[in-house]
Amino acid sequence: MPSPVADRASNQRSSTRSVAADSWRIAYLTLRVHADAFLYDPFGYLQGVGWRVRGLKLRSRNRIAALAGRSQHAYDLWIARDEPNVRAGQPRDRTLSVQTIVPVIDCRETSEGLGKTLASLGDGAARCVLIGGNETSEFPTVDRPRGIVRHVSPAGTWLCPLVAGDRLADGALTSYAAVAAEAGRSFVIYADDDMVDVKGRRVTPHFKPDWNPDLFEHHDFISGSAIVKVDAGDLSALPDHGWIQTLMIRAIEKGGDPAHLPVVLHHRKGRPTPVIPARPKQPILADPPRLTAIVPTRNHVRLLRTCIEGLQQTAYPEIESIVIDNGSDDPETVREKAGLLANLRAACVQKMEQKYPGHHWDIGNTDDFRSRVQTVLDEITLRMLDVAGFADMRRAESAELAEAARQQGIDTSVQPQVNAVPRAEFTGDLP
Repeated sequence: MPSPVADRASNQRSSTRSVAADSWRIAYLTLRVHADAFLYDPFGYLQGVGWRVRGLKLRSRNRIAALAGRSQHAYDLWIARDEPNVRAGQPRDRTLSVQTIVPVIDCRETSEGLGKTLASLGDGAARCVLIGGNETSEFPTVDRPRGIVRHVSPAGTWLCPLVAGDRLADGALTSYAAVAAEAGRSFVIYADDDMVDVKGRRVTPHFKPDWNPDLFEHHDFISGSAIVKVDAGDLSALPDHGWIQTLMIRAIEKGGDPAHLPVVLHHRKGRPTPVIPARPKQPILADPPRLTAIVPTRNHVRLLRTCIEGLQQTAYPEIESIVIDNGSDDPETVREKAGLLANLRAACVQKMEQKYPGHHWDIGNTDDFRSRVQTVLDEITLRMLDVAGFADMRRAESAELAEAARQQGIDTSVQPQVNAVPRAEFTGDLP
């Protein structure tokens, strides 16, 4: 019979081999990611390396990270290198999940992958409820989502809604339970997630922001990767389809802001798709003011393209643009910038021809930028005074402001005339 000392020595050797294997995997994935980054853009990658050698660490990191992030092995590297550190701070007391959270698995559309879902629950599977599952199953089964009410306590119960085939990370319910114990008025706790492809490989991570109601209005980034505290009233008149989202919305409306657990706890088969809102048929304002969009750029043509395409597609009728190029030397950026700016200039002309002549500035240095921004700010000041009805209560504070006023057709020679209103006469309500 092996001695305890021999067992400890064997465990230490196994642990050492595991650490060595992890180190080799991290090194391999790092090389693969950097090789992919070099193949995507050899000049850009070597330029980033050169910046690193010269001590320009931030510039180098931004350049190489943008290229490395395009590698299909980038998320694998994050899982191997960074995820263990993120998960290390999570609670490990597994008894919390059994006492606190009821997993609910919807099997009505398909039961494929149900076994993997159940296996991922760990100790939490003991309280699992199936919707539309096999009645001969060892787990409680209900026909419709509203039947969950039989498993909810009067004081409220935390549910973890899932779809058959989705999986939880190891210790996910424990992590949820620890946050739920301190949740206060938050009745929804959501976590980050990723997708599982047909080969079982984790892909397409979604590292989510803290609670953002405007984003949630158009992109349900919570349902299917969260736990929700419900009572019997929340389950009344629950729809058969879209029931998970309905529960989330009801819980958010009656409680505080949802809490975000920034850990990848869900490995999913699918996600809700964002809903793109319809464009308004008419401008929000009958006579909208002109807006100036300022786009600073240096290299990174992909980011510049995204900004310009967004400006081209905007429905705002009065817009002009300033692109500040801080000496781009990336060949791809230099090659594509002229075409992008030509498209933007055409878009601005079309959107501004109602009231102002279309124009576009490509500013190449700091002095040009300061001069143009000062002119823009002067114009904004004058227009605000016009809107406020103080066209005869101003004077030019500088030659630049006087010239801007002259171009606007505004007389700045009138000195301010302020008539004091006696306090006794001021009896009406303020607007």
